[in-house]
Amino acid sequence: MLNFLPLDARHKLWRLATRILPVLAVCQLIPFTDAAEREPYDDRYCTTCHGTDGRGNEGIEAPRLAGMEDWYLRRQLENFRAGIRGYHPMDTAGIAMRPMAKLTDDSIADIVAWVGSWDYQPAEITIEGDVQSGELLYGVCATCHGMDAKGNAAMGAPALAGQNDWYLVTQLSNFVAGYRGRHGDDRYGQQMAAMVGTLTDESAIRDVVAYINSLETRQPVGFVPNELGGLVFQTALDILLGEVFTNRACTARDVRVIIVAQSPVTKVNVGCL
Repeated sequence: MLNFLPLDARHKLWRLATRILPVLAVCQLIPFTDAAEREPYDDRYCTTCHGTDGRGNEGIEAPRLAGMEDWYLRRQLENFRAGIRGYHPMDTAGIAMRPMAKLTDDSIADIVAWVGSWDYQPAEITIEGDVQSGELLYGVCATCHGMDAKGNAAMGAPALAGQNDWYLVTQLSNFVAGYRGRHGDDRYGQQMAAMVGTLTDESAIRDVVAYINSLETRQPVGFVPNELGGLVFQTALDILLGEVFTNRACTARDVRVIIVAQSPVTKVNVGCL
């Protein structure tokens, strides 16, 4: 059945399937359980893949939903349902999402309203790249997504700042490779596919995502806050001299110190750049 898929895509799809199929099985079983033993059934099972807090799950390539614009989430669910997105055999995560989007209009409206009630927090930084090079590349992106990457509803361009950076890398790679945005009915996807011509390789994609990361205050994976009292400035000096490392993964030149006045104590946050 999967012979039409390239070998690499089959392997990737199989890995995703082994993670997602148990979820699908549970979702399919819910309607058949005794009504007296369960709550009323609905389609609110997004958290199974996207996380209970809606912050995404890299293991199954499920992005952050918390904070996503309602109009954009609705459009993507409708595109998955219609086969406009997740149609290319190399878009394995999109293919895995399509069965989950077999929803009625009422279910989509309910999910969008439900997701809209979740608390938004920017995703952690996991991607490294050349921020200065990325800033130059982002000039094209800013035309639609805004200088601050907060999105533009009038142009149908979602916010990029705060989204999972690994997800942005995957989707930009998909647009570049033609795995997304080439469907005849995907108007906005086609616009996006035409704008990624400057991203000529993986390094360029990582650079522009690294720049997007820099537009919103976020903490790297493994960030360790350090709260201190009156010795804050001496502690900061020690850190800068490389004598104290709260985060052992950092080197002296990679450490940043953010001093925030806070009564009755002062807080020093230490993290890798």
